[in-house]
Amino acid sequence: MMTNQHVCTSQVSPGDSVSRQSSPGPSYPTVESPVNSALRRAPQIDLGLLGLTPAEINQICIIVGNGIISSNLRTEIYCQLCKQLSKNPSSRSQERGWLLMSACVSCFLPSHQPYFLKCLVNYILTAGGNRASFCERRLRRTLENGTRSLPPSWFELQAICTMKPLQVPVTLMDGNTVRVLMDSASTIQEITHQVAKKVGIRDKFGFCLYMTVSHQVYSLGDGHELIMDDIAEIELGLKNVNKREVSWELYLRKELFAPWQDPSDDKFAADLVFQQVVGGIRFEEYKCETDEDYADFVSKSYYIDRGKPASMESIKNTLHFYLPEDKFKSSKEDYWAQLIFDTFQKFLGEDPEMTVDKAKAEVVRQAMVEWPFLFSRFFVAEKFCGPGPDGEDVKLHNLIVAVNWRGLFLLKEARAENGKQQLLLELEFRHINKAVCERGGVYVMVQTEDGGEFVFEMPDAEKLRELVSLFLGKNEYSKELDALMEAKKAKRPRPPPDQNNAGGLTWLLQLPLTALWGIASGVREVVKLPTRLFDKDEPQPTESLRT
Repeated sequence: MMTNQHVCTSQVSPGDSVSRQSSPGPSYPTVESPVNSALRRAPQIDLGLLGLTPAEINQICIIVGNGIISSNLRTEIYCQLCKQLSKNPSSRSQERGWLLMSACVSCFLPSHQPYFLKCLVNYILTAGGNRASFCERRLRRTLENGTRSLPPSWFELQAICTMKPLQVPVTLMDGNTVRVLMDSASTIQEITHQVAKKVGIRDKFGFCLYMTVSHQVYSLGDGHELIMDDIAEIELGLKNVNKREVSWELYLRKELFAPWQDPSDDKFAADLVFQQVVGGIRFEEYKCETDEDYADFVSKSYYIDRGKPASMESIKNTLHFYLPEDKFKSSKEDYWAQLIFDTFQKFLGEDPEMTVDKAKAEVVRQAMVEWPFLFSRFFVAEKFCGPGPDGEDVKLHNLIVAVNWRGLFLLKEARAENGKQQLLLELEFRHINKAVCERGGVYVMVQTEDGGEFVFEMPDAEKLRELVSLFLGKNEYSKELDALMEAKKAKRPRPPPDQNNAGGLTWLLQLPLTALWGIASGVREVVKLPTRLFDKDEPQPTESLRT
């Protein structure tokens, strides 16, 4: 489930308006679930859909919600619907009945399959009239992707009433927008694959959907979760907000790199990640350790956007495109222009045959090495047990597990006195033998090459095992990435010798992790990104992008 933490920065651009509508809970006891909470907290809003009254809309959400909660009720709901729709002399009643049927088939299947399902499909096609094909298509999509977790949101109810396809814009990090089709059963992975196909991205791994709503940025991931459930869940998590005035937008960003990915292999993917890095540096999502690191990124970015600089004055006039505001105050513009100009001459001198695509790939590789924790997937471990630096077992609670292209990392969930996350354990993939799930998928055990076993208890143990297993055996890095890694390690502060262990395992009990901004709360998290990153009114350095 998503957390209600948020970061409020600047105004988020408006998108499609959505609202949430349901009703107080049912009059009889039901199994506790997120749907019960949704029904209890639902606002009383006059939706005015096709002349429906608030009470009728509430009844739709109550019936659909109880069908989601209790699988034993589903066949009974469909039987009652078919009975009341058969030979019904009231056209208004039939219209409302088929609207309810549309909502039900969009959210759950009948309990007894496959026999009753065949009968239901036959009835819909025979008696459904102008809603027959719509209901049959929704039913097959629900069969394909599974039962919903929450009743329809306001956005979804509009599509169900009008039977119009849902076309939603997804904004890329270069400012362009791609429109995708979705329905009640669309998964996040289906949406990301649609966007990747339209943009031309060949290697889709690591690209994820993000949603901005009410000044919050949510990471939705790229899995098989249903996006309409995410929209409904986020709306329910908003407090003191009129659901009819909620605006949200979808964005595609790079969340995770894989060990085998080489930015030079896919120029379309490299371009989107490059634009993400440029915007992230400018709005301080990504922070460099030294001025020289900033100058290195800015010089390459300037070359990609504008070619060779004519003078230091031309660099000075574009500093606001690349650097955070507090870096280039009037008193420091000359300093930054000179530093960037010198760095520019240096990197061109090292590679006279530099091209735009090659420079983009270098920027992406640098981002992979410089900010591995900002390109990570996070999990919450309720309990942890494993060998400590002295060989004795260490037992810890409420930790964050970060997985990125380098390996698996264990972090303190509570913040340290200096306000920074604490990195406790670093385990590179090259030193991991396997990852297996135990005890019904509640525990995941990671075994190292020297026989060490680390056990994590977490709700998403199987997802962690799948991700680690995917990366194992595919952790060969390119020569360029290896060189950048060695240079980064040379600058890295070393912990005391007695805090190190052999076999690629490092215990770093007091080493501050300065680059970690994302805070996990389950598979999806509220990501602490400046919402200015998603402000379309901000000037973009790509306006003069060279072709």
